Amino acid sequence: MASTPPIAGVREPFIVRILSLRNIVIAIGLGCVLAGLVRGAVGFYQRWREEHLVSQAVLFMEKGDYPSAVLSARQALLSNPANLGASHVMADVADRMGVPEAVFWRGRTSDLNPGDSLAAMDWASTALRHGDIASADQGLQRVHGVARKTPEYHQLAGAMALTMKEHALAELHFSMALKLQPSNRSYQINLATVQVGSPNPETAGKARHALDQLRLDPKVRMLALRALLGDSLNRSDLKNSLKYARELKAAPEGGFRDKISLLEVLHRWNDPEFASCLEELKSRASGRPGDVYELVSWMNGHEMSGEALAWMRTLSPVVLAQQTAASVMAEAYVLQKDWKGLRSLVDTPWGDLDSVRIAYQSRASRELDNAVAANLQWRQAVRAAKNTSQRGMLLKLADSWGWRIEAEDLLWEQAKAAANPRWELLSLYRRYREQKNTPGMREVSLRIVKADPADLIALNNLATFSMLLNIERPKAYEMARALHEKDKSLPVPLTTHALALYFQGRSEEAVKLMEGLKEDQLREPSVAAYYGVFLAGAGDNEKALKFLDLAKTAPLLPEEANLVDEARRKLRSHGP
Repeated sequence: MASTPPIAGVREPFIVRILSLRNIVIAIGLGCVLAGLVRGAVGFYQRWREEHLVSQAVLFMEKGDYPSAVLSARQALLSNPANLGASHVMADVADRMGVPEAVFWRGRTSDLNPGDSLAAMDWASTALRHGDIASADQGLQRVHGVARKTPEYHQLAGAMALTMKEHALAELHFSMALKLQPSNRSYQINLATVQVGSPNPETAGKARHALDQLRLDPKVRMLALRALLGDSLNRSDLKNSLKYARELKAAPEGGFRDKISLLEVLHRWNDPEFASCLEELKSRASGRPGDVYELVSWMNGHEMSGEALAWMRTLSPVVLAQQTAASVMAEAYVLQKDWKGLRSLVDTPWGDLDSVRIAYQSRASRELDNAVAANLQWRQAVRAAKNTSQRGMLLKLADSWGWRIEAEDLLWEQAKAAANPRWELLSLYRRYREQKNTPGMREVSLRIVKADPADLIALNNLATFSMLLNIERPKAYEMARALHEKDKSLPVPLTTHALALYFQGRSEEAVKLMEGLKEDQLREPSVAAYYGVFLAGAGDNEKALKFLDLAKTAPLLPEEANLVDEARRKLRSHGP
């Protein structure tokens, strides 16, 4: 019997409606389950593919097939830019090749795992090898807890201090590392490397002897030789510098930089062997982008950029296509002032170093009288620099080109972006101090105090610069008084408080306060300048003139010099 169709206007039975709704719900549920299974399968496949690509990359790297390792790692990163394993491979390959991209990838692995102190120390170590001080400082700042008490940390902190020419701090860190591991030969070498430069002949002699003994140990021979070579070059010791450089070049375990050491010595002493050594190194480097980078960097730094360009044009397009080779070729074009050649070179992207490429575009545009394009390109380069390492490269370029304003703006950008901008702010402070830019020094001091209100040095500087510039003087007076109250024996806060008294018209009190310093402290030129000003304000003309004369060699800021000049005018107006 055929079923009767439902009659219009008459509702279906309740049970029929329930069954229909149940079917719909089941269908929707099955659809959701199937969709979930599909998504899960896709997600599983993507994870499996990433892991497979990373495993392949590691295998290729262990076999020394770096191009294939990079290709596999990059494919994994295309699927997931936050893939830690792939980033590790990129960092390890770049490190083994000795190219500067290693700093970027070490920083990236640290960014992906910010709580990992070992990753942070790897970043700092790689950055130090490539002269990227900002990245090294950031890496060291990420080392926390017990990791800061390890010999490895002290080694890195010592190397950082040595790079900054803070020899006493370097010696302290190296000593602490050796104390933790007294039998570690590498730590012995690092401490001796610092001590060999000691002004004390006995200390230097003992350190030199220790290095010479350690040179006999195959495990640390290269480290000892490098230290001995550096010492002999510093002392202009031709005989020993040649001896150690030849040993470094001949050592099978040495790297390409060790072979360049002999080139440096031969060049320094105008040795006839230089030309043949250079040709040999060109031949060795020709198929290896990392070695090309090292050799051309050396040639660029020794007024041989023209020869470097001529040689690079003979290299394989595969080598020249590498970012590292392109970057040193660009610098050679800059040194040769070949702006059209530079512009041609930087037309195509450089991958991870694209911010550097755009910076070179800016340099070419500026030299070709296109200021508008140059400014736009520089801003684009800064935006393209996504991390400390890349911004550090731009900073180096700006400094080497004499782009002072761009360098300072970049440091301020970094300071705003960094969680702890200590290195950037100290770098800005040093720049402003060299320029005798008091407003700039005050701005940096203010930024440091905002970040760390307990920084006594920054607080003292802020008070001093505020008074000199007549900015918020009442607040500066109170700051100076409070700093002096903390420890009345410290000469710097004492002098700052005396300056506050002077600006309040209390010169006699300022003089009395300064008399609490020792005679040799008062005669120090910078302190003598202030003391002379206070004495002139108090009417002690004869004594004021004596101390103002002592201040002639003081490196005074313009505002300090104005105070001294004003005091001298006051003395002259009162006659002999």
